[in-house]
Amino acid sequence: MVEGYDDLLAGNATELSGVTCPDDETLVVKLSSAYADFPFVASHPALSPVPECAESDVKSFYLAPVGNGPFMMDGKWEDGQEINLKKFDDYYGDKAKIDAIHFQVIKDMETAYKEFQAGNLDVCDVPVAQIDAAKKDRGESKDGYTMGDGEHMLLGAEPSTYYLTCNTTAEPFNNADLRRGISLAINREAICKTIFKGTRTPADGIVPPGIAGYKEGAWEFCAYDVDKANEYLDKVAPAGANGDRGISVTLSYNQDGGHKEIMESIIGDLAKVGVTAVSDTPEWSALLEQYQNFNYQFGRLGWIADYPIMDNFLYPLFHSDSLGGDNRSGYSNPEFDAKVDEARTTVDDEERIAKMREADAMVAADCPVIPVMFYTHTIAGSDRVKHLYVDPQKHADLGTAELA
Repeated sequence: MVEGYDDLLAGNATELSGVTCPDDETLVVKLSSAYADFPFVASHPALSPVPECAESDVKSFYLAPVGNGPFMMDGKWEDGQEINLKKFDDYYGDKAKIDAIHFQVIKDMETAYKEFQAGNLDVCDVPVAQIDAAKKDRGESKDGYTMGDGEHMLLGAEPSTYYLTCNTTAEPFNNADLRRGISLAINREAICKTIFKGTRTPADGIVPPGIAGYKEGAWEFCAYDVDKANEYLDKVAPAGANGDRGISVTLSYNQDGGHKEIMESIIGDLAKVGVTAVSDTPEWSALLEQYQNFNYQFGRLGWIADYPIMDNFLYPLFHSDSLGGDNRSGYSNPEFDAKVDEARTTVDDEERIAKMREADAMVAADCPVIPVMFYTHTIAGSDRVKHLYVDPQKHADLGTAELA
């Protein structure tokens, strides 16, 4: 959306014409079209400033990046192993209160948590099976984001949604009544309570709480209503004498990360309304390729906001411009596209959000995806942590962190 981007991408220019620096402390960005939420884009960590060495020695910068914060690299990033930082004494702002940070790269959450329990880590994600015990042992944080004495378990809401994507390009999954019926049949409350010990929230739409414009109960088909599910499914295929509808769907998902238990719960819910569901469990990279090629029926995905705005859910997941990208459902609705485009150019915040809500209502009615639950933090800290703030997007404010 920056002026000159297309020319740069096509090789017709060597720099972005829409970006200028009238003086040493000002960066001016000219957009190719109006986009009122651009300040949120500009705040993304990917747009943090970098020094000249980021261009002159890319390989070294990748393994030992130079930033402008209260810490600096201590050695190079050992890929797949560890990252070490130390306090930057010449930092222009408030100096860090801790001397160093050691990031241990551990791919398996259970293994990492064992290291935490052994006293080898101070902060760690908690596996689902350990959540109840961790809440009792660590003590819950009052605001969900700040660790302190006796409050070392963070359970704050995150701006992210767990959902099923539906292949709307193939029959019978292009039938909105089928998607609505399946959505109504899923007992989200049971999944959140039973599998996640109440640490996740049943989704009532694609836009999670904490995002300006979130509306409770925005998607009517996210409610759990077996009778209503049967009504919609009857429009597609009436149930036989034994309750079976002759509808078979394949649920594609990666088995790591606890997804198997969630999908098994959904498969059980669908059986109650006469829909047979079977599992397809490829590796993550293969699964993404299936989504990209629309070689699937229903599949598991999650979306974490890059920016805390409605547009960051509606445009990438459902706009026709996003087909071939993050719009994995194949959903394309000209009215929806026009409403989102109109909202994006609306400068007044309240008006823009109102238009985004109108667009959200359109996609809610069509159900190209089936929201299941909203994520929350499940992060534990050791008794050594006196203060640590981890924001909703899981960015730890290590510059203000303190050890006991």
